Amino acid sequence: MLSGWSKANCPRPPGDVGSLNNQAAILIQSGKSAAALPILDQILARTNLSEARLNRAMARLASQDFAAAETDFRELEQAGTEPALVSYQLATIAEHRHATNQAMRYFRLCLTNTPTRTTLWHQASTLSVVN
Repeated sequence: MLSGWSKANCPRPPGDVGSLNNQAAILIQSGKSAAALPILDQILARTNLSEARLNRAMARLASQDFAAAETDFRELEQAGTEPALVSYQLATIAEHRHATNQAMRYFRLCLTNTPTRTTLWHQASTLSVVN
């Protein structure tokens, strides 16, 4: 065995799902959500990776494709993935549609699924009072 060698040192193949998802996440964080969408669509055509679905939902939301974002967030909600964040984003979409009661419901769900005094908790608690 070679000294200092491990599997982690091997480059990943270009179509590696984890690498593609990381690339898409970087694009989203750098404000290039539209460029991330084809990558995430490619990942989700091959696998049902919840991290990729969450990234695609966030990219769609950033691109103001609210209907498509809601579809992804609802799938994540059904799977029980990131319940606090998903509830918060569904509340945001409901607010955009002026569905105040639905937004309040999702903000409350977010609060019940979020540890107290975290950033997300503060955001949801402020918005649930404002509405």
